[in-house]
Amino acid sequence: MQKQIELAGATDPDDREQAAKDLAKLQAQLAWLEQTIVQFIISESQNEVKAFKEWKINIRPHRDLMKKGFETPDGRRIQVDTPFKDPAHAFRVAIVCAMWLTGFDVESLSTLYLDKPMKAQQLVASLLEAIEAAEAHLRSLGFEPNRLIGARGFDRIEAFRDAVEALNTSEEARRRFHVVTGEVVSCFDALVMEPSVFQHVERRDNLETISKKLEERLDFADVTQLLKELHRIVNAAVGTQGRGADQADGLTVNLSK
Repeated sequence: MQKQIELAGATDPDDREQAAKDLAKLQAQLAWLEQTIVQFIISESQNEVKAFKEWKINIRPHRDLMKKGFETPDGRRIQVDTPFKDPAHAFRVAIVCAMWLTGFDVESLSTLYLDKPMKAQQLVASLLEAIEAAEAHLRSLGFEPNRLIGARGFDRIEAFRDAVEALNTSEEARRRFHVVTGEVVSCFDALVMEPSVFQHVERRDNLETISKKLEERLDFADVTQLLKELHRIVNAAVGTQGRGADQADGLTVNLSK
């Protein structure tokens, strides 16, 4: 409403154009929110219909959806987890109880809220899922992460170089790897006092090293050709046109004294 008022009251063409862009952006965000599906995913239990009825909740339509899945435009049914993994689908918020906590990978997931601390074994499972997701991403780009296991010297350096080259194929490839690797590091840091986690330390270190080298590559991009072209332009634009009026013939200055 505020942006609509600003657009209606703007008289300067530039202000009206900016207000119109802001309004269109907010309207798109509102439409996205209105389309978003929020669904809870819970394990089935005996007498759940009666139990939920006491809370004035009809569990039947939700249970039907969890069992049958979402209906597609062509009338087919797809399992409820499939659209949640699809960034383009409207099912974007899942309230989960007991299900989907382990063995469930959603690369597009941006935020996870927990209502209770996770136990060590659950965190270890989450760490392994994150590691496997990052390694699977590398494999999809043609790099085999196992090349780094036990590698030393030049072989290790070459393997890191190849991993970075594979990720540099696109911005999306780099972004996704950084996100998943961030989850690996976070889970590992949360398990620093858990002895069983250290058997995965090499895989974790390899992924973090690739991520850091990827950032270094972006920070120190090769701009040699750009600098050469810039020097050529400057040299062409700046040059002496002749002797200045203050230039004297035969004048010698001894700078050593």
